[in-house]
Amino acid sequence: MRHPLDGWDINVSVFNSEIHNPLAAQVVSADKIELINAPGPRRAPGAEILIHYVTGPLQMIGSWSYIEATQAAPGGPREPAPLVPRHSAELGGILESETRGRMGLEVSYTGEQGLEDDPYRTVSKPYIQLNALAEIRFRGFSIFLNAVNLTGSRQTNYDPLLRPTPGRAGDPITDVWSPLDGRTFNIGIRTGLGDHAIISDDSSGTR
Repeated sequence: MRHPLDGWDINVSVFNSEIHNPLAAQVVSADKIELINAPGPRRAPGAEILIHYVTGPLQMIGSWSYIEATQAAPGGPREPAPLVPRHSAELGGILESETRGRMGLEVSYTGEQGLEDDPYRTVSKPYIQLNALAEIRFRGFSIFLNAVNLTGSRQTNYDPLLRPTPGRAGDPITDVWSPLDGRTFNIGIRTGLGDHAIISDDSSGTR
């Protein structure tokens, strides 16, 4: 469903996905697994809201999604599908001038995710990320700065990646459910020659 208003664009959708005979990993021995067809389908019903607002040089986008992803457990009831957040949301805004440049912020939320064969937890921690960008335009070139994950959200803030003992099929690390990099910064120069653009990445760093 879509409903445009003065400066606003609102989209609401409801969906469902169902996969029959999905593949599942079954442990055969300490260092061996085999792929089998799960005893039931994998289902992922959900809903999403997307809001876009424009006024003058300002654009804002917000979204929220809900997914109830489940899978059939061998010999048991249905269980949450791993590594699928039930709730996730984003809010971003950018202020842009064709002559002076642009600046923007984006904040995102990722909710809890079910985990399989994780020695530290069965449900992940929710986390928030904050990203920013800025660009100053001059005659013939511009200088830009990107800052990613300013909140410093990392999986290793909660648990080690290395397992105390090997997992299924000898896996030495856990599944990845959160960013592995910390704060990342990139600064560069963008220039154009006719219809072609040249980007020079002067420096980058991760903390």
